[in-house]
Amino acid sequence: MEFLLTELPTDKAPCRKLFRERRRSLSQEIRAEKSRLLCQAVLSLPAWQNSTTVLLYCPVGEEPDLLPLARSACALGKQIAFPRCEDESGQVRFRLVPSPDALTKGKYGIPEPDGTMPEVSDFSACLCILPALAFDTDGFRLGYGGGYYDRFLSAHREVTSLGAVFSDCLSGSPLPREAHDRPVDLLITEERRILPK
Repeated sequence: MEFLLTELPTDKAPCRKLFRERRRSLSQEIRAEKSRLLCQAVLSLPAWQNSTTVLLYCPVGEEPDLLPLARSACALGKQIAFPRCEDESGQVRFRLVPSPDALTKGKYGIPEPDGTMPEVSDFSACLCILPALAFDTDGFRLGYGGGYYDRFLSAHREVTSLGAVFSDCLSGSPLPREAHDRPVDLLITEERRILPK
């Protein structure tokens, strides 16, 4: 069930705190099981089956662990890519890797491809799974405040965007949003698939 609040904070900072605490309240065992179910749900999506390249991210802290999808993609002959944040440009660039084992700790302690890995140049038939603290049922995302993914999605509208979130962090009330925010194309929890309005 989605997380219903009669009065959600109108600013992003208190919302981030709220959902960060909500996610932390889940035990490690529950997060692991929810992550396993999320991976199963992604594998059943036509957008997954029809993609040739999958843009993933490494889980940090209490984020859903979707790394098993990288190995599934490789087994199916799909390309996988992970983000590398380019601080100078304020952009995120996705670089192709042969497997998650090729990632190394980056500047912020998050595993990422090194600068020698080839960049993704063709974003057609590409599925991008976005990290987030929360989503609402309209498909809007509460990110971490860097704006990297907002800029990326604005520049690459051909990419199919997917929000995969624990049901505990799916808000039944609209999240605070700004003019540049874009809803994801697809949204799933470990319990159900949602078509954003």
